[in-house]
Formats: sequence, C-alpha cells, structure tokens
Amino acid sequence: MAAGAETPFIGRREPQARAPKSAQVSPLVRRGNSHYFQGNHAGAVASYEAAIRASSSTLAPWINGAVALDEAGELRKAVYWYQRAAQIDAADNDILAALGWAQLRARKPDGAADSFRRVLQRNPDNTQALLGLARVELARGNPQQAVALINRSQGVSPLTSLAYYLLGQAYERSDDRANAIVAYRQGVGSDSYFLEARAALGRAYLRIRSFNEAFRQFSKMLDADPGNPDIHALILKVQPLLTRSGSSPRPEGLHLPAPYIVLSPPASSPVPVQRVGIGTNPMGRPRARQMLAFSATTAFTLADAKTGKRIASGGADEFWVVRLKPVKKRLIMELVA
Repeated sequence: MAAGAETPFIGRREPQARAPKSAQVSPLVRRGNSHYFQGNHAGAVASYEAAIRASSSTLAPWINGAVALDEAGELRKAVYWYQRAAQIDAADNDILAALGWAQLRARKPDGAADSFRRVLQRNPDNTQALLGLARVELARGNPQQAVALINRSQGVSPLTSLAYYLLGQAYERSDDRANAIVAYRQGVGSDSYFLEARAALGRAYLRIRSFNEAFRQFSKMLDADPGNPDIHALILKVQPLLTRSGSSPRPEGLHLPAPYIVLSPPASSPVPVQRVGIGTNPMGRPRARQMLAFSATTAFTLADAKTGKRIASGGADEFWVVRLKPVKKRLIMELVA
C-alpha cells in the first residue's frame, strides 16, 4: 500500500507486495490511500475501483486494493486483485510472492505453491517465496521439506520471528521436540510480544513435562495480555503441576484476606521493606490485575500489610500465583503455591 508515489507499505507478518514506483499517482488512488490509512477499508476499495474504471492497466489501484481487501478479510477478491497486479507487472517477484501468501490465506495451497515456485525459478534465493513454500509444505503434511526450505532461507538472510515459529511447527510435526523448543525460543527472543510463538513454546514444554518452564512462558504471556481468558486457563492448567525440586507437585495454597507485603528473611541486621510497582498503564498508573504470577530468588515471607501477621512462606525459585476470587458477593485474594 503506497502513501504516495514511492512509499511501500507492509501490513502483516507475512510479506506483501510493494506499491509501484510512478512519477504520478492519480487523485483516486491518493483518496484510496487516505481512506486506507484512516482505517476505512471499504472507502479505500471504492476509490481504487473508481481508479480501475478510469484506467484498468494501472498497477497502483490493483495492488493497493489487494492489500486493503486482504486486511478486510475479503480473501478471494484480494487474490483476484493480486493476480491482476501480477499480470500488469509480470516481472515483479514481490507482487507474485504477495499473491502466493494471499492464496495461502484464502486456503488455496496449490495456487500458492505455483506462485512461490514461479518466483523461485527466477530467483532461487527469494526469502518470501522460500518461507511461503515452506508454509505450503506444512499445510500438506510435509514437515521435513518445510524444515529444508526454512533452513535454506536462513542461508540467504537471518530468520524472522515468523520463520522461527514456522520452523518450530515443522520440527514438532517431525517429532523433533528438542529442536522445536530451540526454534520457538528464538522466535520469542526476536519478538517478545509474539504470543502465538510463546504459547507454542509453553505447550512444547508441557509435552516434555517441563511444567515450570511452561508456567514461565504462560506467565510472560499474562504480563503482555492480562485480560486474555485463554492465558488464564493455561496458567490454571499448569499450576497444579509445578514442582519445587522437579519431582513433586505443589499442594494448593492459602487465602489472603487482605493486601500483602513481602518481608525479607530474618537477618542479623534490619533490612528495609521494599515497595515494588508491578505493571503500569501508558500513563504510569498501576494497572488493575485479576491474577499475578511471581517467584523470588531467595526465601520469602508473605504477611498481612495491616497486622503484620505472617500468612505464608516460600523458597527460592518457587512459583506462586495471587488471584482475586469471588466469595459471598465480595472478593478475596487467594494465594496458590
């Protein structure tokens, strides 16, 4: 999608086509671009359609309209528009690769494979086409071919977070759990907010019964998206399986009737109590939470903030969860170890 004559736009993790370079962009295309960047996909497509009626051999409205249709979920129509763009500029590999990804999203793997192979015939090192064809092979149940294609693309350029995620999926479907975990870890390492990859990593740890590591990944997901009920469900699923030493599950914990503070272990000299802010909104104010997962690097004690009464004690590297629980029309804080 082009904002002007030569400005490219990429709106997804998957690659999309560049808008064409041109000395002039018609007012109708500019209007479509304006609608698009305002989030009005329907208005954008209407403007591009008007531009096409004025000149159906112009590339810009076809390719920009394809992107808008793709993002609006009109996948089959988007594929047609990408195909028309590819006919106008048959030498542009980026447009052909974008067509392949659109065909994948429209559940047309055979057409996608054909588009990607046409790109690779011209340029065997085209990363977009290599990754796209790898995704086709995954869809066809050929994970080993997918691994080979992704590794081949890594020889051309460093893998993206999406590529690591695809590689992890391919290894998993090849029953290579160790390499799957390595790939997923690289994916979340390159993009810590790639929740799909982090969820896959957590589930991969569950499959090898590494419950503490799975819990750590799900807790990080909760930090990024605290209101997501699916993440809360994952936390609750793995929580009873956590271990202190890697050998035995932990029992259910205690209920906290009041706000709590964390006290340092007894020492020969007094240690000041530290107040720690846990999560803020963009304005710097505390963010409301219904659940909080935490661990400490040393032994610790939980105490009632008002009375000082000790409620529970924990050891180093243990995982704990504090959550709000409705009881008789009021909320209490529940502590679970």
